[in-house]
Parts: sequence; structure tokens; C-alpha cells
Amino acid sequence: MCPPPSRRGRAAAAGGVQDERRIEADLALARHQRLVPELTGPVGEFLVRERLRAQLMTALYRCGWSRCPSWR
Repeated sequence: MCPPPSRRGRAAAAGGVQDERRIEADLALARHQRLVPELTGPVGEFLVRERLRAQLMTALYRCGWSRCPSWR
């Protein structure tokens, strides 16, 4: 059985959720170019945060970046 999360762990998780919501709002406001450098660090640091990774992929796509440009 896993031990309950510490207060610091819960606070960090809550802060992460708040950041993800702010990033979603920035994406909705077409601020994707500003988000790419902001997201690259946390995505590498928190490998299991799928929502962050999805937000980075969305921002990159909206900036015109694609891994395979011939997929059209």
C-alpha cells in the first residue's frame, strides 16, 4: 500500500494543475508561440505529465512545426 501524499506533494500537484489550466487558456487565446519555450523544460522534467506533453504538441503544431510535413 502506498503512503498518503505529503502536503508538499499535494501542493505541487495542485500547482501543476493550475499551470495546466493557465496553459490551456493561453492556447485558447492563440499564445502558442510564447508557450513553446515555457513548456519544453517541464515536459522533459515531468515525463509522465501527459497533459503537459499534449499542450506542447498543440503549441508546436499551431506554430507550424510538424515531424512529417508530407502527411497531408
